Amino acid sequence: MKTFHHGNPHLNCVFIGEDKLVACGYDKVPYIYKKGASGWTEDKMLDDGIKSDVAFKPSLKTGDKKLFFLDS
Repeated sequence: MKTFHHGNPHLNCVFIGEDKLVACGYDKVPYIYKKGASGWTEDKMLDDGIKSDVAFKPSLKTGDKKLFFLDS
């Protein structure tokens, strides 16, 4: 049985019980999966990440340099 994940692929997984595992990978976020009657399903993320934008503040190191950022 295959379980599809909406993000980037997982690289590692650790079983923490008979019916639970923790998986992480390129997302750098650990996910918990649980085994139910229909198979393995993603239960939750252990880290929601940073939700706020951080404003750029020039410092002495960047004072007279031109900075270019690529917006993807």
